[in-house]
Amino acid sequence: MAYHLPENIQAILFDMDGVLLDSERVWRKYTPHFWADCGIQELPDIVANQIYGISMSEEYEIVQKYIGISMTLEEYVAAYDKYSLRVYTDAIIALDLEKTLTNLKSRGLKLAIVTSSLGSWVDL
Repeated sequence: MAYHLPENIQAILFDMDGVLLDSERVWRKYTPHFWADCGIQELPDIVANQIYGISMSEEYEIVQKYIGISMTLEEYVAAYDKYSLRVYTDAIIALDLEKTLTNLKSRGLKLAIVTSSLGSWVDL
């Protein structure tokens, strides 16, 4: 794929989930199991519409505000973490990612991952 970048670009930041890795689709597969672990059978639309693409701590606050769960933030994160190995094992890396990153690095650009995911998930 050919693409033009402005000459003043020195670095490119990539989001991990949904950009470098097709993990969003896989997370949706496990989400009902996660919510069940939290004691939530159905997620109200008002919550579902606010929690996409935010950090777990922000998500936790929204869930607490609208639903109220008995878990602490640490327990909530641990429940999420339970599914991370499955998600990041099943997720597919973006098409031609290695070729794209190699091309960008060969142009002297700095590359970095930005994510609200846990560091251990990035390592997976």
